[in-house]
Amino acid sequence: MKKFLALLMALAMVLALAACGGQSAAPAAEAPAAGNDAPAAEAPADGVIQLDQSYDWKFACSATDNTCWADMGRQFGQYLSDRTGGKVTVTVYAQDQLTSGNQQEGIQAVIDGSTDMCAHSNLIMSGFDQRLNVVSLPFIFESTDDVDALLGAGGAGYEALAPIVEGLGLHLLGVAENGFRHVTNSKKEITSPADMKDMKIRIPRQLGRGLHRPAAGHLRRPGEPPAHR
Repeated sequence: MKKFLALLMALAMVLALAACGGQSAAPAAEAPAAGNDAPAAEAPADGVIQLDQSYDWKFACSATDNTCWADMGRQFGQYLSDRTGGKVTVTVYAQDQLTSGNQQEGIQAVIDGSTDMCAHSNLIMSGFDQRLNVVSLPFIFESTDDVDALLGAGGAGYEALAPIVEGLGLHLLGVAENGFRHVTNSKKEITSPADMKDMKIRIPRQLGRGLHRPAAGHLRRPGEPPAHR
C-alpha cells in the first residue's frame, strides 16, 4: 500500500497521529481496526476479504476537505473498499464537522466510540498526554530520512508513541510527517538564528513557549512568564 500522504505541522517537524478506537476488532489481519462490531474474516487467495455486512466508518480530521489530511482518509477508504469488495467504506468528515469544529472533541469522539478513526496533530493530542509533544521539539531530527526511520512502523519513536496512544483508549495506525516547519515573516530573510533576534514569533501554545528563544540567543528560565519573542 502506498505511503500515506503527509499531514500536519509541529514546531520542528510536522507530525500527525492517525488513530482509531482502541476497543475495535479488525475484520481481517491486514485491515485496520474501526467500529465496535466489525467481524473477523479470512482473506481468500484473490486478496478480497468476504464480509456478510457492509460498514461505513467515520474518519475525522481537522483540516479542510481539499487538503492532504482529507485525501489521506479517502485514500485509506479506497484501500479498505478494494480489500473488502466495497463492503467497508470510509466517509471523511473534514474540519471536525462531527464535533462542530472542536479538534480535541474530535479525538474524544474516537475514544468514546461515536467516531471510528481520526487524524489529528500531536499538538492537539497532547491535550490528553503532554508526552506526545516530544516530537515537536526543535533539532531532534536531522533529515526526513531520519524522521521516517524513527517514526515509521517499527522505529524507536513509533514504538515509544504507540503505548501512549493506546493508553488513551486509541490504536495508533500510523504517523505521517509534512516536512520541517519554517519561520516566516514580512521583514527579512532568515538564514541563521541570529537573524531572529528581536523578532516576535507566534507559535502554538501547546509547544511550551520559549522554544525559539534559545535559537535567537534568549534563554527563558524556568518559571519566567511566557513571551513570544
